[in-house]
Amino acid sequence: MRFHLLGVVPFAPSYDTVGWFARDAATLDSIGEVLLPAAPPASIRRLRLVRDAFALADPDVAEALRTHCSALGIADQITLFDGAEYEWLECYRVLQGAEIWHQLGSWIQSSKPRFGNSIAARFADAASIASSDVARYAPIRAAIAARVKAELEDGVGLVLPTTPCVALRKNAASSEISIFTAELSSSPLSPGTPASRKSASPPAM
Repeated sequence: MRFHLLGVVPFAPSYDTVGWFARDAATLDSIGEVLLPAAPPASIRRLRLVRDAFALADPDVAEALRTHCSALGIADQITLFDGAEYEWLECYRVLQGAEIWHQLGSWIQSSKPRFGNSIAARFADAASIASSDVARYAPIRAAIAARVKAELEDGVGLVLPTTPCVALRKNAASSEISIFTAELSSSPLSPGTPASRKSASPPAM
C-alpha cells in the first residue's frame, strides 16, 4: 500500500479503512493503480447475488440492482445470513460502538461537545456497551468472517446492495437525514473482506 493512516483520527480501528470516491469505475480503477501496490488481477470468475441481502433493501433499490445484474448475465443466488441477519447487525453495532467509545469516550466526557440529536444518541449507545457484550460478539464476528470468506472461495464474488436506500438529495430535510442514517446502519455484512461499491443517486438539486 502506498498510503498510510498517519494523521487519520481513529474511530473504530478494526473497521476503519482508507478508500476513495470516483464518478465511474474507470476512474476508481485508475486511482487504485496509483495508490495500491502491484498485484495480479483478482481471480473472480463467478458472481452470485446474496438473496437475503436484497430482501433487506428498499424494493426499488433491489429491483434496480437486479436489473443491472440480469443485463450482465448474473443469475446465481445464495442465502448468506441463514436467518441471523439481525444478530449480524447487532454484532456490528456492539463491536464498532465499543471501539468508538474506547477511542473517543474520554474526549467526549471531558470536552462535552454538542452533537446533533441523532449523533448524540449513537454516542450514548456506544457508551452503554459493556465488556461482556464485546466478549459475546467477538467470536460471532470471527464466525461471520469465516462464513463470508468460505463463500468467496473458488473465484466467487458476492453481489449485494451497498445500502438499502438511494442517496438523499442535497436539500433533504433533517427528518429525512435521520431516517437515511438509520437505514445506512442496517446492513449486517461487515466481514472485513475487500469490496467495491457503486451508489445510486437521484439527480442533484
